[in-house]
Amino acid sequence: MVGAQRTVDDVERSLRRYADRGVFRSFSTAGARGGKRKFSFAYVSARRIELVFDPRTGSLTFPRLLPNAPADSRIYRDLKAFIRSRTLPEVPDHRRIHPARATVKCSNRKGYVTLKVVPTDGDVAYACRSAVKLIGEVFLGFLSGPYAEYMVANFDRPEE
Repeated sequence: MVGAQRTVDDVERSLRRYADRGVFRSFSTAGARGGKRKFSFAYVSARRIELVFDPRTGSLTFPRLLPNAPADSRIYRDLKAFIRSRTLPEVPDHRRIHPARATVKCSNRKGYVTLKVVPTDGDVAYACRSAVKLIGEVFLGFLSGPYAEYMVANFDRPEE
């Protein structure tokens, strides 16, 4: 358990750095079932984002990250393609998720998109940084373009 606790502490320390720099607002943490740790923060919108870390697998899960995105919708198909594109060699190294270091998976249940990042090399700190960067790119890049109306409807973004 000492190794697992160190890993939980590493994730919390990584996330707290974002909060200390003002990137996250309203950062909080709590225990969760099965030894998992739950983090919550406001990042790119006023809506809080939840992150669940499982120290047994090293997985970082953003449950119900995006609402109102059915599995057969264009937004969900485009999101999966966007996430796959973040692993390609053409993406600048500092923004790329290296498949040898972490994998990213999307799932959809009842129109809610969940995103999961799992370290493939055991480097939970890398997976955590990659997950935070990816969430930023999803909200500030992917969704702010052709899905601006989605942001207005689901995340209280002002219409411009």
